[in-house]
Parts: sequence; structure tokens; C-alpha cells
Amino acid sequence: FKDIDYKSYVDVVIQEDIKVVETAGRPPSEFIDDLKDAGIKIIHKCVTTRHAQSAVKMGADAISLDGFECAGHPGESDIGNFLLQAMGERELDVPYVCSGGVGNGSQL
Repeated sequence: FKDIDYKSYVDVVIQEDIKVVETAGRPPSEFIDDLKDAGIKIIHKCVTTRHAQSAVKMGADAISLDGFECAGHPGESDIGNFLLQAMGERELDVPYVCSGGVGNGSQL
């Protein structure tokens, strides 16, 4: 992560007046103040509710809960959507979306 200039990405998002940003893979804390000051809503992708709660404390407006079925996600908890989404409903106080491994609403 050290070789990537994430701050430049954030600057472009702000300059282009993007309204919503999804962050993932690491805590978004170093970028939240700049994004919030620009009026941008932040959705943080998480694979556990523990990480989701931390992101909310940092200032995330919503969470994308990414179940193990999606593949290719960061994290090693291997929690499937059937369990993870129920935990999200019980444990989160912000809006969240089910992400990863769901083809249509009937699967929920």
C-alpha cells in the first residue's frame, strides 16, 4: 500500500464532486475527514461486523457486508452471507448492503 498515492485518488474524487465512495481493504480513517468535509458519503466494504463497527466509529455512513461467497475479498474470516447478513441486521446501526455471492433477491 505504501507505493500507491491514495491521497491523489481522494483529491480527484473531491474535485470531480463524486457523491458516494466505497472504501475497502484497510481502515479508511486517514481519508474520512477530507471526504466528509466535501460532503461525500462513505460506504466501507467489510467481511466481519467487527470491522464494520470500527468503520462506523471512524465515520463510515454505510457498510457493504461482503460474504465469503463473493471470492477475492480482503479478509480471512470466511463468514458466509447467510450468517453475516443476519449479524449485520442485529449488530449494525447504519444502513448496509449485502455484497458478494448473491445473484438476485430470491437468494436472500
